[in-house]
Amino acid sequence: ATAAAATATAAAATVRYAVFSCSSWSWGHFHSYDAAARGWGAGLQLDAWIHLGDYYYEYGDTHYPTADEAPPDRWASLQPRHETVTLQDYRRRHALHRSDAGLQALSAAAPLIAMWDDHEVANNEWTDGAEDHQPDAEGEYRIRKVDAVRAYHEWLPTREPITGGQLAYNRTVHFGDIVSVTLLETRLMERTDPNANPAGNVFANVSREISGSATPAPADWPGSDLERRLLAIKRELDGYRAREDKHLLGDSQLRWVEESTKESAAAGVAWQVFAQASVVQDMMSPDLEAAAAALDARGPAGGRGRSEGQSVGSTPPEGHASWTAAVRAWTDWSGNRTNGTNGANGGVSGGVSGLVVSGAGAAVGVGGRHVPVDAARGLLALGRYRLNWNFDDWHGYAAERRRFLAAVIPHANRVVILGGDSHDSWAGVVSSSPDQWRAEGSWKGLDGAASNFSTAAISDGVAVGAVEFDGPGITCPGAFEHSFPWCPTELIDAGHLAANAPTLRFARTGRRGFMLVTATKESFATDYVYTPSVRHPTYVPECGGSFVATGGGSSGGSSGDGGGGLTLRERSCPPLPAALLSAAATGGGAGSGSPVVVLSATSFVSYMVIAVVLCGGVGFGARYMWSRHVHVLGRRRQYHPMSDASSVEQVLEMGVRRRGSEQR
Repeated sequence: ATAAAATATAAAATVRYAVFSCSSWSWGHFHSYDAAARGWGAGLQLDAWIHLGDYYYEYGDTHYPTADEAPPDRWASLQPRHETVTLQDYRRRHALHRSDAGLQALSAAAPLIAMWDDHEVANNEWTDGAEDHQPDAEGEYRIRKVDAVRAYHEWLPTREPITGGQLAYNRTVHFGDIVSVTLLETRLMERTDPNANPAGNVFANVSREISGSATPAPADWPGSDLERRLLAIKRELDGYRAREDKHLLGDSQLRWVEESTKESAAAGVAWQVFAQASVVQDMMSPDLEAAAAALDARGPAGGRGRSEGQSVGSTPPEGHASWTAAVRAWTDWSGNRTNGTNGANGGVSGGVSGLVVSGAGAAVGVGGRHVPVDAARGLLALGRYRLNWNFDDWHGYAAERRRFLAAVIPHANRVVILGGDSHDSWAGVVSSSPDQWRAEGSWKGLDGAASNFSTAAISDGVAVGAVEFDGPGITCPGAFEHSFPWCPTELIDAGHLAANAPTLRFARTGRRGFMLVTATKESFATDYVYTPSVRHPTYVPECGGSFVATGGGSSGGSSGDGGGGLTLRERSCPPLPAALLSAAATGGGAGSGSPVVVLSATSFVSYMVIAVVLCGGVGFGARYMWSRHVHVLGRRRQYHPMSDASSVEQVLEMGVRRRGSEQR
């Protein structure tokens, strides 16, 4: 459904909203909700908040996280304890989230615009199944999907689709003539199976290829049979992900997206924003070798660096004379350790000045963690040979990505893409040229010949067709910090920037938080607000990066110029609100000005939360009221306090009583 008339929204000079994704109860505390409510919730500063999916996770208490990985208090309070499969399971998980005081406060402060991803049902789901669904033990997937979506509409203040069934939840929301936010459904209606790539678990299989080869040491890869095999794997994977019959949106939704974009642009709306679950921009595996060289060129932290104009240096990992030396030590570059493994009897790893020669130094990464040589070599190979490892996001659906970009970039005034799912922070641009929308994106450096991976061959002077901001998870760790905890995030970040130049402009892994968007007709700014220490009940907020997009079309919005002339530049972080920084006084103090984030569940709660919690979102009155708010974007909202609902049992009990009264 589309909120049809932009004129229905009161004119405003600025639109502001917060953007969230990936909130797992067991991984930590929801500081991001709390920070958004404390910092921008008062005085109707937020026009809305957007959740891009994975609002909760279906897992039980056995994995992601395990008991050892999870904060003890969060793991112990998970409800239900088992994986959510039935309607009642999903309701209990929703009720658990609704007991969070920060989420209650944010819900009271502004309307929610939400779209699901996969974990609202099951991991890596698609139209007819999910990687994490076992029919023999968990029943028919269709029933599970219907139950999960029913609970979603019951517990969130949604506008259920009028036509097309409960799954047709894609829609457009207009903020006057400043922003049109189009939400895309990429999971349940048309998605083809993301779990069928021919290489299976790419990282595991590449690592196995390397360890089982005659030339496992990276120094011996060039020209080897192993390199030819890895290049063949790349061609096979790129061919698979470029298949025309792989879909995320489907033809019908693509047509709707194009028409909605044209309508918004013709109405003079300045920014056409596409909010959806995952990363669209170029996102190839990190190039550790190029990253190490770039970090070494900066010089040590605190100095001006070895490159002209670089004022921020980078200190190599402890025990290593340079970043390059560290990478070569971790990967046992020349294969000189005992049996090629990270044994205690390490030796000279070969050929790099200043390389640590002790086995202990060579085998130790971040925080003194052991570095498995097979894992280090596998990670090195992903970047060197540009092997895509994630087939569940847009990069596993390259043809559909091209079709999506063709539906929006030529027809919009100025295109902004918002994404989540990766749990990490990215900012960048998408080229306006269809030639750069293929599987390799804006990369020009690969012709299929062995070892032809020169960064000098990357295209430059990219004409920008869209800007993209991808937000961090609220609690969940990123794939790289979770899988490679020994590898510094600084190296992973620099590796992504090197592998995805010139389109990727910002990479920050290992941080949890949210994005704060401030849009006018002339500019679209995004701040990355981080709330570290999700394992602990207190946090100190910080701004980790800020970017602003300008240009492209006139301030009045010229119809469909394709975003030509868009620019994206980094700026200094604006100051965080005093209300957020002074929260320690409100919370009772945590030392050194650290805010205490414990809220009573009676604080900052709204009539809307009453409608959602008391009736489970089932009541017509709640949905009708919310429909009006979303249609005109709820410029002025009225809220009322509710009685305490701080536990899952209380929330569920209220929902049962309300549903019973409606049935009567």
